[in-house]
Amino acid sequence: MTTRKIVPRGDNEGGLGTALKRWASAFIANITVTTINALILTAQEVNFTITGGTTSKTLTVDETVAMSDKAPKTDTIKGDGTAGRVLRIINLILIDGTAASTIKASTATIWAGNTYAQEDNLGKPATGTNFNLNTNGDTLTIKFGNCLGTLAWSMGYNEAALYSINLAMVSGNLVLTFYVAATSAVYDLTAQLDSAKQTNIIIAYITSS
Repeated sequence: MTTRKIVPRGDNEGGLGTALKRWASAFIANITVTTINALILTAQEVNFTITGGTTSKTLTVDETVAMSDKAPKTDTIKGDGTAGRVLRIINLILIDGTAASTIKASTATIWAGNTYAQEDNLGKPATGTNFNLNTNGDTLTIKFGNCLGTLAWSMGYNEAALYSINLAMVSGNLVLTFYVAATSAVYDLTAQLDSAKQTNIIIAYITSS
């Protein structure tokens, strides 16, 4: 003979235990409830199946970390309301090229930055794998492809004459235009970066992924 169920005399009547006298524990294969007023999870892993409409969803709770303390798996930047943006910081390294009137360009990551190997002999003009130089030698393009905008730049190291830089984003690429600081005249990198001069520029930017 199977075990009979314990049922109240009427629907939604009675209860088990009180606030002052609670049952110590219970082992139940399946449970269906209408309302949970308080729930403390102490198991290593608890799986809930939440049914709504025609789709069932599973919630997994890890008892080793409180839910309020759980950090997102990845940081997100939502300046334009779109998830998946990434903040990146690089060190752009510019030095004299091997051939006359050329430069070498490369990048090193500081924070999740795009690392591009050194490209030599970038002249006026030059189309490289990751870098382009214009006909005046004053505008360098870093070919990111997914750049959404630039935040800031700072001079990490500069042995050449002092100059100013304008940062722009064009078709997903980062474009740096160099000027002579005192006169705002064209600053030709191929002429300024001789064998004894090197420039490091720290750049912060955001990409779409």
